[in-house]
This record gives sequence, structure tokens and C-alpha cells, in this order.
Amino acid sequence: MELTRQRKTALISVAALFSVGGLGLLALSAWYGISYLSDTPSNPYRSEYLEGVGMSLVIAFPLWLVVSAATYPLRFTISRRLYVAVNAPAVGLGLMQLGMLIFIAAKIVTRHHAA
Repeated sequence: MELTRQRKTALISVAALFSVGGLGLLALSAWYGISYLSDTPSNPYRSEYLEGVGMSLVIAFPLWLVVSAATYPLRFTISRRLYVAVNAPAVGLGLMQLGMLIFIAAKIVTRHHAA
């Protein structure tokens, strides 16, 4: 099935719009991370920065999934390098989400066996 010019333009527009939002959330996560590293260790509220890092990455994941889904039909039209670069954040954030789920499941299992 050949994509029409209008459909390609629409998919590129959706991918660009959602990637701007995703990049904004990745920048926010980086800002929280830098704030955590630059704050004094004696600050009792320093761990709030880590929550900002985690929440912004969790919120960014669906945006990058939409970008990945919008560029999938264009995978033969755009260059391979651009396609990989656009999908890399979705893969990285997906692996991070999977790691968090495994970590939480391991904590639950070890807590259940310790009791």
C-alpha cells in the first residue's frame, strides 16, 4: 500500500509534534537530575529531585511511543539513521520501564519470602 503525500505529511507532523513534547520532558528530567547532583546532601528534600526525574521519564514514554508508531509506516521513506534516532528514546524508555517493573516485582517477592 503506497502512502499518499497528505498521509506522509500528517504522519511527519504528528511525529514532530510529539517528539517536541518528548524532548521537553527529557530536558525536564535532565534538569531535575542536575539539580539533584548540584544540591547539598544535607537537604532533606533532595530526594524530590529523583521523583521529578522518574515522573518526567514515565510521562515521556507514551509520547515517544506515538512518535515510533507515526514513523513506522515511513520506515522505507526516511533514512535508516533518522528512523533509528527517532525510535531510540522509545526503546530506551521502554527498557527503563521494564527494569522498574522487574525491580518492583523483585522487591515484592523478596518481601513476601522474608515474612
